[in-house]
Amino acid sequence: MAHHKIVRETKVLVKKVQQTVCRISGESCEDFHTELAVLMPMQTLDAVFDLEEKILEKNYEDAVITYLFTLKGTSGDIGEVMKRVFGDEVLSLFNWDGKCGKKSLSELKIVSVALFEIFKLHGRIDFEKEVRKSVEQSDNRQKQKRYLLNKKNV
Repeated sequence: MAHHKIVRETKVLVKKVQQTVCRISGESCEDFHTELAVLMPMQTLDAVFDLEEKILEKNYEDAVITYLFTLKGTSGDIGEVMKRVFGDEVLSLFNWDGKCGKKSLSELKIVSVALFEIFKLHGRIDFEKEVRKSVEQSDNRQKQKRYLLNKKNV
């Protein structure tokens, strides 16, 4: 019963934030959600960096957090949300620290601010571990796709 209460409270909070953001920005909520739904999962670096530029505005950041809250739903799984935000191809260009010639996820506001805001109950260390795990799973999905493609061509 406690779980159902938390779910209801979360839905109410998301709805209130969504209405506030729409009133502040002057956009209809449906238009904004349609824009983000088309954008995600992001398949190119350009899409990621365009979103990073837009998210610098506080109103846009709040709207993105609200949208990610709707993607999260009642799930506590960071990996599922990451799959819906980043395509496997673009996520393979990132790692948490930006080592080995890859770009840093920890420096992206969509991850360090927006996603962390949604999953802050996990704590910073657990959040980082889950994001790292999500990147690793993305790499495995990429390898599996290449394997199946090679197997089909042989």
